[in-house]
Amino acid sequence: MSDGDALILIEDAVVLAAIQITLEHRNIRISALSDDVDRRGISPIAAITLVDYPGFVALCAQHRHCLSW
Repeated sequence: MSDGDALILIEDAVVLAAIQITLEHRNIRISALSDDVDRRGISPIAAITLVDYPGFVALCAQHRHCLSW
């Protein structure tokens, strides 16, 4: 990942929100899909922005390339 990239955690990847994620040395925005966080009973973490489905689409539209796997 590079400066200015965004990372969106969805589905079971939101479990990573419960683990200390540090990307302090890079300018990377980390978000998680709020519905997936709620369904898994994970408490929000201040460094991770929760987004809804329209927010997910907006983040994807803000970046030239969108990779998912």
